[in-house]
Amino acid sequence: MKIKGVTRQDEGGGYYRVHQPLDELARHGHETMVVPAKSDVTADGADVLVGQMIGGVNRWWRRLARDARLVYELDDDPFEIERINPSYEVYSDPLVMDSLAHCLQVADLVTVTTELLAERMRKYNSNVVAIENRIDEFVLKMERPRRDKLVIGWAGGGSHGRDVESCAYGLRKTLDRNPHVEAHSSAQITDGW
Repeated sequence: MKIKGVTRQDEGGGYYRVHQPLDELARHGHETMVVPAKSDVTADGADVLVGQMIGGVNRWWRRLARDARLVYELDDDPFEIERINPSYEVYSDPLVMDSLAHCLQVADLVTVTTELLAERMRKYNSNVVAIENRIDEFVLKMERPRRDKLVIGWAGGGSHGRDVESCAYGLRKTLDRNPHVEAHSSAQITDGW
């Protein structure tokens, strides 16, 4: 089977929800590829197209339905983006919201991360399946670096600002009281740390 992933991002959701699953399918003999979401995307003979959080004002998703089965993949509710999220300005545009709803409606299948999100998306498409996030098992076999201090780690993007805020006070107190502990982050952290 030939499967083509279409994503607007290569990190975060694009990696975990499109790249990683398609890489695994390729290891099992399927022909897979991932391309950036652009208006000139074609099916290229793919049997299935997986679009992750695509939207904006477009007609190309509907056009692709003529050539392949469509799977719309999302790991956030695009209709409930908080104002503090860097993507709020884009997602709050009524034309973008209408386009997102349309993309969901024309998909043959919608995949999401949780059952709560599945329930919300069934308003747009009755064929919704929750597939929880997973990580590559190689991560479990990695030898972590040994450090003199205990390290508390955080990974997340700009959309996790409120998450960081909710734990910043406690983390700051923990770091102040425990000189043998340090914090590492893959995301830009606010001054509250």
